[in-house]
Amino acid sequence: MPVNRSFKFATAFTLTELMISIALVLILMIGVNRVFKYTTDTVGTQAAVSSAMRDLRAGERSMRHDFDASVSSSEQPAIIIRSRVVYAFRNKQDQLTAVDPNNPQWDVDPLNSAASIDFSSTTALTDGRIPAELPSDRRHRLDNISFFARDISNPFKRQTGDAAAGAGTLMFNTSSTEAWITYGPLWLPDNTGTFSTVGSDPTANPPIPPPTYPGVGTAATNPNNYYASQFLLGRQVILLKSFADMPDQDSYLVGTGGSGAKALSPLGFDTPVRRKTGTTSGTFNSSVTSVIETGNCDLADATIASFRDTVTAVAGVNWWLPLATNGTQAQGQDPFLFQADPVGVRSSSGGVTGDTAYKSSSVFMSNVSQFIVEYAGDFLTQSELPANAGQVTAAKPDGVIDFVRVPGTGAIPERRMIQWYGYPRDVGGPAPTFAKDNVVTPTDGDVCPVQTFATAPGNTVTNAPGNCAFEREIVAIPPPAASSTPHPYYTVAFRSQDFDGTGYPLAGARKPSLIRIIIQIADPAGRLQDGQNFEYVFAVK
Repeated sequence: MPVNRSFKFATAFTLTELMISIALVLILMIGVNRVFKYTTDTVGTQAAVSSAMRDLRAGERSMRHDFDASVSSSEQPAIIIRSRVVYAFRNKQDQLTAVDPNNPQWDVDPLNSAASIDFSSTTALTDGRIPAELPSDRRHRLDNISFFARDISNPFKRQTGDAAAGAGTLMFNTSSTEAWITYGPLWLPDNTGTFSTVGSDPTANPPIPPPTYPGVGTAATNPNNYYASQFLLGRQVILLKSFADMPDQDSYLVGTGGSGAKALSPLGFDTPVRRKTGTTSGTFNSSVTSVIETGNCDLADATIASFRDTVTAVAGVNWWLPLATNGTQAQGQDPFLFQADPVGVRSSSGGVTGDTAYKSSSVFMSNVSQFIVEYAGDFLTQSELPANAGQVTAAKPDGVIDFVRVPGTGAIPERRMIQWYGYPRDVGGPAPTFAKDNVVTPTDGDVCPVQTFATAPGNTVTNAPGNCAFEREIVAIPPPAASSTPHPYYTVAFRSQDFDGTGYPLAGARKPSLIRIIIQIADPAGRLQDGQNFEYVFAVK
């Protein structure tokens, strides 16, 4: 008997439907991936910002304490500020995307944002204007500031131990109410722990720094200090104590006397480290051969009073060189940087010794791509007449902190803003807005040397250099001709002769009243595209 059977074919996706489904799944996956990426980036950025803010707030407390403890000009032996620009890639990613990955001096030209300019070229500045917007992603300010401080209620304590090889003392229990304090970038080792000076020449023009100074060499030769996000800011506190008051067996920086750098020991470059082995002044163990820049000794045989006498007695305009540079012959030499190692330099036995422990404790902040120091004070006489208020008429103090006149507009009355001095930096522009204009113009509120402000158009000063002798190295505006080498440093160095005006053609004390410090922290992972910036202002006694 025949059987009727019906066949029913099962339905399925067509090829077109399958492709659409796959595309939708891919879009969904991409969307989910994006959500997770944005979330991760946001959390990472917030973590980087939080970390930077913690460092900056903690740093402010230490800096404010130190400046509050700084001694007055009647006692202060010296205040030194040395500013410079270092070209460096911010991080590895910045280098990979550069026009020339082997030359960080290729940068966006702030005078023409559509072009690039090689600032290492001798024709880079033929337009006669200094590069504006200093600093930038590739141009990093690495300044130094040093001064003397006293804290009777909370004495400064040593952070170094025995400088003898193999000794087990990690920290001497010595303190002092007086100290010589320096803030500035640090000299880091290579991956073998070596602080080599091979190939360096501080007397060359321009000077050739040690191979592991900030931004020097390549990522291969300078693996820990090449990128700006690797730079470390140091706080070096060298205690001052007379030899008779030092405990026996303490390691200390010894005053050697003599001329040149030796005249400013025990704080000048290459000052030797010794160990006290008796109670008679001059008795010390000469077997310890470290020097001050190695950073393993923070006690010096001096007092603020004795060192003031030493600085006062040193003749010549370059008296400050041993305190600020690693050379002793002329201006324009490399900065005096202390050695440091955030991970701790290991001894041959595998343990940290007193000779090396301080190299990590001197690290004040990490990933500091910009450290800018500027100052304000009463150095010039300015007119108070309404018609020409602010005009500089003499290169001598007049009892008022130097200022820039801001004309009134409409309902806004005329006002004044502080004139800040230092390495030239574009922070202002023409009145009435004073907005940045990519040109350093002294009368527009831009940062500049005192001499430049005093002799700006509209002012009547012709004798500024002799009355601004505290400016030891000058960065000119406009820069020198393309055929010459621009001076790489701006340096002010004050001592007793400046504080009381002794020897100046026009009488009056020269000293900073305010110090402005700007710090930028960069994230090595690039999560902070523009870095995190903080600005501090401290009063000077």
